[in-house]
Parts: sequence; C-alpha cells; structure tokens
Amino acid sequence: MGRPHARGKLTVIGGDPEEGKSQLGVYISATISNGGTWPNNEGRAPRGSVIFLSAEDGAEDTLVPRLIAAGADRRKIHLIEAVRGADEKGLRTFNMQTDLLLLESKIEEIGDVVAVVIDPASAYMGKNVDSHNDQSVRTVLAPLAEMAGRLGVALISIMHFNKGNSQAGTKVMHRFMASIAFVAAARVAFAAVRDPEDDKRHLFLHAKNNLAEPAPGLAYRIEQDFVTEMRIKTSHIVWDMESVSITAAQAMAASQSKEVAPALEEAKQFLAGVIGCDGMLVKEIEKEAKEARISWATVRRAKDALKLKSVQVSFAGPWKWVR
Repeated sequence: MGRPHARGKLTVIGGDPEEGKSQLGVYISATISNGGTWPNNEGRAPRGSVIFLSAEDGAEDTLVPRLIAAGADRRKIHLIEAVRGADEKGLRTFNMQTDLLLLESKIEEIGDVVAVVIDPASAYMGKNVDSHNDQSVRTVLAPLAEMAGRLGVALISIMHFNKGNSQAGTKVMHRFMASIAFVAAARVAFAAVRDPEDDKRHLFLHAKNNLAEPAPGLAYRIEQDFVTEMRIKTSHIVWDMESVSITAAQAMAASQSKEVAPALEEAKQFLAGVIGCDGMLVKEIEKEAKEARISWATVRRAKDALKLKSVQVSFAGPWKWVR
C-alpha cells in the first residue's frame, strides 16, 4: 500500500460517496495517535498528534465514536469544527487561505503534530476561491505545502470524485473533484473504490506516487460497531489480510462498465462537495452546477434528498442552502 501519509507533503484520498473516505481518515488518525502498525506489514506509524478538520461529520455523534472504535488515543486527536480570528467575536469555518497562521500556531502549540486531516478539502477553500481554476487553487495550496514542509507535518486531504468525469477511459487523476491542481500538488494520491467483484468490499489503491514505487493495494470492509461508553452505534474499517494487485484504473473501468451513475447521485455528490459548514448562496451553487454541467432541476432534487435547508441571509437578503 505504501504509508498513507508523507511528512511534509500533501497526500490526497479520493472516492465516491459511501466508499469510506472519511473512515480512512479516521483510521489513519487513530493509528498515528497510538503509534500502531499499518496494514500489509508496512511498518509502524510515528506516534503523535493529529489535527482533524471535518465539515461533513459531527464530532460527538460521528467522529468521536468512530475514533473510539478505531482505537485512537483521543488525547492525541484535536478536532477543529470552527475558528475565531484575533479580532473576531464569533466562530466561523476554517479557511485554508486566510487562516494558515492560525493553523500553524495550533500546530506549534500542540507540539507533536504528525498530520493534519482536511475532510473534505473543498469545504475549506474559502468563498473567494474558484475550486475549478488551477491558478486559484495553487494560490491556496502553495503556502499550505510550504508550511507542511517547513514543519514536517503530513497534510491529508479527503476529496470527492467527480461523477461528471466518470466515463470509461477517464484517467484516475481526472476523477478527483474540482481542479486537477489538487492532485498535481499532492506527492501521493489514493483512490477508494468499490471492488467490482464484491459489492461489500472496498479497495484502497494508488492513483499517484512521486515518492516511491507504488505498493500493492489493500482491500477493506466497513463493519458496524457499538461504543459502549457512549451507547451509540458506529462503524470502523477492517482490513483484509492479503493485498490486491488490481490498479485504480482497472477497478474503475470495471465498475464503470457495470453501471452508469444516475444523475441524482451525481448531483448529491456535487452538493456534498461544495457546501461546507456555513452553507452556500444559491446563486453560487447555480454557477457551480452550470460549470459542472448538472441540471438545476436535478440539483434541487439532490437538495431534498440530502435534506438541506433554505435560509435567508438577512431580511430581504439572498438565500443560501445549509445542512
């Protein structure tokens, strides 16, 4: 498999909905927090702290139970749901472009940070950044990568796959949602895909590796669990004992030949990728949908399916969709 993090570098993990991308982020964080061993005899993780930013999963009802089920040392896991600037009174969503100094300050304060997990990256780009524009994305990633290299911290970015580019023959690198600059900036990229031969099994495969020769991929299953101390149901990753030889391109090609993703699922994934903790203005969602070539009628159906709410920013002001 290759270690799923690289100190001082950007690693990207991408996949379709329900492939366990966030679960992989939890597993990696837990393994680092307790200095555990990686699957497939890849050695032991450097024990240290992890900063985890998640815009899609609640801390108490989802992330904390998953971390417990994964055996994490919770003293080493720092969940960040919102930030406050020096001159601000209220809390807001972390912004990779404007809050880099806050992140660096937190890393230095903790002292033993090994990795920062950002899930998903698109939720933390900021409203003024066009995530589909390479130059715009690079202006955000370049300072982030410089900080990671200087502090020796691994950056692990979780990303959705773009269903609009799921036609047969599409290169794996172009399946990652938004600008190709995300994957271009990463030194290592993994794809989380469904096993075309077993619908209940998932594959963790190399999509890119600029640091070493890609190792064989891994297979995993997502099993249900119960956290007794919280009296809550959750789930965790269980790895198969043997590695797999199929490549990400082969697995995707096999899956694409079996079925074509319906338009509604494409629109649901699109909304999940663009709406962060603070929601998004409807006019901005319309613009993004048009660029992604997704019909507005389908986007509205996806909004209902995801149970998003429409709220007015201020009296007589514009409308936005929120979780």
